[in-house]
Amino acid sequence: ASAADLQQVLELAARAPGQLAGATGSAFVTFDEEQDRLHLDMAWGLSDRYVNGLRQRIDAGISGGRCRTCSPLKAQVAGDCPLFDGMQHLAQADGIQSLACVPLYRERKREGILTAYFSSPDGPPAEQIQLLNIVMTEIAAALEGVRLRQQQMTALYTVERLTRVEQDLDRL
Repeated sequence: ASAADLQQVLELAARAPGQLAGATGSAFVTFDEEQDRLHLDMAWGLSDRYVNGLRQRIDAGISGGRCRTCSPLKAQVAGDCPLFDGMQHLAQADGIQSLACVPLYRERKREGILTAYFSSPDGPPAEQIQLLNIVMTEIAAALEGVRLRQQQMTALYTVERLTRVEQDLDRL
């Protein structure tokens, strides 16, 4: 909640699955509403080779709608998850066998997902997923706090610029 900027919140979010659920790595992915695509915001604990492959896969155009409406929120490498499509060889080389997604909600709308990668085909126990869901609720609040601070700073800078140009406060 006291994070100074968006990058710090994203890093904390990306580190959580490894620390709380024993994930081998994680990725924080948001939805680009205008282009109906995914956007990779942060990765943690994954090999550079895997992150580069994931970034290329996402940049090639994974539809955001599929992840936005996903209900199992779990997948195995051999499954039909779009985040594993074409990535199986990289996942296997890194010892990744499954993933679990923890949704990020903003105003009751799924805005993104925290994807945790696991070396076991079954992923983490349900209790650890519940713990990650609780953490994501706090992450969502922290992200909203950062956004609000950014809006406030933008408004203050705008007022400051206007007062420099126009010294007559009545006219301003």
